[in-house]
Amino acid sequence: MSPRRATKPKPASPDWLTFLQFGLGALGIALAWMLALAVLLGSMMQAVQNGLQLFSSLVELVPIAVIFLIGMLLLPSTIYSFRRILGKEPVPFKISHRWGLTIFFFPPMLAAGGWAVANGPGWLALSALLLGTLLLVAWLLWIALRDLQPGSAQRAWGAFGSGLAATPALAFILEAIGLVAVILLLTVYVEVNPALADAVNALQNVSAENPDQLVQSLAPFFNDPFVLFSILISLSFFVPLIEELLKPLAVYLLMGRKLSEAQGFALGALSGAGYALVENLTLNTQPETLFLVAVARIGASAMHIFTAALSGYALVRAKNTKRILPLLGILALNITLHGLWNGMVLLSAASESGGGGPVVAAISSFAVPVMLSVTLGSLIFMYIMNRSMHRTPAGKIVTR
Repeated sequence: MSPRRATKPKPASPDWLTFLQFGLGALGIALAWMLALAVLLGSMMQAVQNGLQLFSSLVELVPIAVIFLIGMLLLPSTIYSFRRILGKEPVPFKISHRWGLTIFFFPPMLAAGGWAVANGPGWLALSALLLGTLLLVAWLLWIALRDLQPGSAQRAWGAFGSGLAATPALAFILEAIGLVAVILLLTVYVEVNPALADAVNALQNVSAENPDQLVQSLAPFFNDPFVLFSILISLSFFVPLIEELLKPLAVYLLMGRKLSEAQGFALGALSGAGYALVENLTLNTQPETLFLVAVARIGASAMHIFTAALSGYALVRAKNTKRILPLLGILALNITLHGLWNGMVLLSAASESGGGGPVVAAISSFAVPVMLSVTLGSLIFMYIMNRSMHRTPAGKIVTR
């Protein structure tokens, strides 16, 4: 008998997660691009009706470009999952060491964008903003992921896509429900406080295009202990609780697979990077503060990536060791770090408005040191965890 030619084994059939990844990715791209087109058409119609030049202001360009970019960033996840459905071999994912050089391009992007905001053209400022934001997240991912192997490109881009689209959407829904409850509570409270009712009427006459006047008009609310405490609890506990539970969504979905702690850390970091990126892009829309906010978001991005990576690590470790308490401890740590950041931002805004009194002013004086500590701590421990995870083979299940 003649020997049979060795045949290459076929990859396993795609599972429901692959179909879910492809379906949600395609849906996300379609929604993002249709929304960008709708905003573009709306801007064109408004310009024609008012006899204005289209995109005369940078602020008109930002939402269109951001929404379109989010759709573009969902393409790799959708393409790799579609390849898997077609039975193609998985493609490995690897962070290049050259990604570490991206941090050197970040300051020139900010400088070019800052000049363009003041002197034009708007497209240069917008391009610098988008590129600078991408470079920053790429550098932070390099710190978290270098030499680690989260798995295939499909899995890695799927984790990034979940943080980019699924987690923000779910967080928005849950936070909107909570926001409605807080607004209803505060509405009742304001109705029985004439001074606050007058402040609400004054606030309605303030233009959103004048941020300084807007901040000052919030002083009466920050001076009221009940209002300030309600907002502080919402932003420093409930919002971090929801977001920290949702950020490692990709790791939840993969808990039925054999994952190492290193893979959990890497997939969590990718999810956190997607979330940090979409938050950076959507919260930064005012031309005059575009690049000041971009610099300030370095700390928030590092915090989001670190806490999501830590959650991914803790989830896999809890599954492999059958111990839940360390997972709960890490969740509490992540909520605390996130809550500290949000709380300091809120108290700084209250102090800047002239409200909150001497106690708030004293606490807000520590805002910069606290936020710097969170930023540096996230970077340092992300590096330490990466080096520790690097010593563990990515495919090995660690049960110690």
